[in-house]
Amino acid sequence: MNISYRPIADSDLAFLNQVYASTRAEEVAMTGWPLEEQQKFLRMQFSAQHTYYQEHYSDAAFELILVDGEPAGRLYLQRRSDEHRVVDIALLPPFRGKGIGGTIMRQILDEADKLRLPVRIHVEHNNPAKHLYDRLGFTTVDDTGVYCLMERLPRIDESPQSSSPNRRAFLQNASLVTVVASGFAGASMFAVAEDVGNEAGNPADTNAASHQVKKLDLGVKPTVGTAGAVLVPRIRNTYVTFHATQYGEDGNVGVEGTAVIELAVCVQRKFRSKGDEATAEHAIDLESLEPCEAYEVLDSSWAAKWNGITGEESQQEGDVRHLIFTFLGFCPGVCAGAMHFECLAADAQVHFLQDASFDDVLLYIDLLETSS
Repeated sequence: MNISYRPIADSDLAFLNQVYASTRAEEVAMTGWPLEEQQKFLRMQFSAQHTYYQEHYSDAAFELILVDGEPAGRLYLQRRSDEHRVVDIALLPPFRGKGIGGTIMRQILDEADKLRLPVRIHVEHNNPAKHLYDRLGFTTVDDTGVYCLMERLPRIDESPQSSSPNRRAFLQNASLVTVVASGFAGASMFAVAEDVGNEAGNPADTNAASHQVKKLDLGVKPTVGTAGAVLVPRIRNTYVTFHATQYGEDGNVGVEGTAVIELAVCVQRKFRSKGDEATAEHAIDLESLEPCEAYEVLDSSWAAKWNGITGEESQQEGDVRHLIFTFLGFCPGVCAGAMHFECLAADAQVHFLQDASFDDVLLYIDLLETSS
């Protein structure tokens, strides 16, 4: 049995309505309404739920579950910086009771474990799947009466292989790991490659054109055509890792590998798309920013509020700065701005790893986190 996934499309709405109706059919049948009225009610409920999910979980992955290529259900998963949130998971009746739901949930748990993130899901008390979540190690952390919020904390692999001295020495090898750029104390972060002004602005914000955005030179760039970044929050620092290409001093393309941006005092962070920035006051026109680059917003109201700067006061050393990392090109009408990462951080280092697996990257991050 092969389980796979694909993004939902408008042509899937009838099937998604069928999946939703199958989860509520017995409940609605108890009303005694004529079958036509029951179906009409379920369609209305599905439409309302679908609209709500699209509006409130716009950054979630909305996918069909395929079993041996056949549509079997839906999985809506929101990958956030602090958790994996299972917005919805449902299977058609012929696919229930065969271990498919358990397999999918274990895949989600394994992914979250690698990122050291909890998995959370809202479940109705009378949902039979609640017993599955109990077996998988979920516990109830909140109860609203009808729904309960269940959580499963990450399980860290502490096997001898993951912490062996040879593996640690491999990661600390100078030929593998390079500190590309370090710090942005004073007036600039890294080397200034180019200044970019937001001339286009944002029609909804008359102050948008006044923002000054500086392009930064990190020594590495996200590799075009690869997946976006992964955020790895830790207690001491925050880390952003992505497939990258390192550039030489002459600007020529060097080697490919994995970049790890170590952000110190990262007080706020988020992945977002165009038109949904951190605060309404700095509606940055992201279409004026190039993909696969890094920027600092010099006159950010977001950073100013956090630093307590008012009037003509200037930013001081140690204050947090507003950074934007763009990963994918902008696709108007498709992804409405694609993905970028915004944060407020006080200091940064860029590390570059060659020939490292994702597990290697996570171990290296753990080494950075525990080093003095």
